[in-house]
Order: sequence, then structure tokens, then C-alpha cells
Amino acid sequence: MNSKFEHLQAVLSHHESALAREDAAGVASAYDPSAILIVNGETFVGRDAIQSFYERLMKQLPKASWATDRACFAEDMAYVEWSCRAERSRVPQGVDSFVVGPSGIERQTAWFSVISIG
Repeated sequence: MNSKFEHLQAVLSHHESALAREDAAGVASAYDPSAILIVNGETFVGRDAIQSFYERLMKQLPKASWATDRACFAEDMAYVEWSCRAERSRVPQGVDSFVVGPSGIERQTAWFSVISIG
């Protein structure tokens, strides 16, 4: 296993564990300071904007149970299909792509829809 791949795995593991803890600042710390995140056509630049996005997402999906349904990795890139379920909302399918550099996630795109549960 090469060090670039190991670094990618470590960064994404940090991202996932902070997400599971509902720690928006912890999630944002996995990103490069000048990272760009594009979610459902909306762009967030830098850790502060990314942290704000995750704070809002965590309010929509409190105490969610997250699952990685499929993941593919190549060098500094990752493709992840995921889902999650909270008490009153869920995401049946989400898709993310990541590019990870020396100081964390540099670029990410994501697509998903939060659905309310009756």
C-alpha cells in the first residue's frame, strides 16, 4: 500500500468519525484551508463555510446512523455512495467524490436529498 493511499484513507476516516460524532468543526478540520465543497449545486469555500454547511446538515439529520454503501479509491481520489437515517429524516442515497492533498480534502462534490419521515 502506498503512502498517498494511506493518507487518503486516514483523512476520510477522520471525516467519517467526526460526522458520526456530529462534530462539524471536526469534519471541517479534515479539509484543506482553501478547500472547495460543492453540494447539490451550492459552493462552499474554506473551512468556515464548510463547517457551517455541516452544522446545518447535522440539524437536518440529528443522531443519524451513516452507512457507506460503496467506495472506490484511486491514488488521491475517492468515490463514495452512502445513506443515512435519523429519527425524523433520512438520505436513501448520497454520492460524494473527494480529492485529498497533503493538508486534507482539497475538493469534494456531493449529491443527496434529505427526506422527512412522517
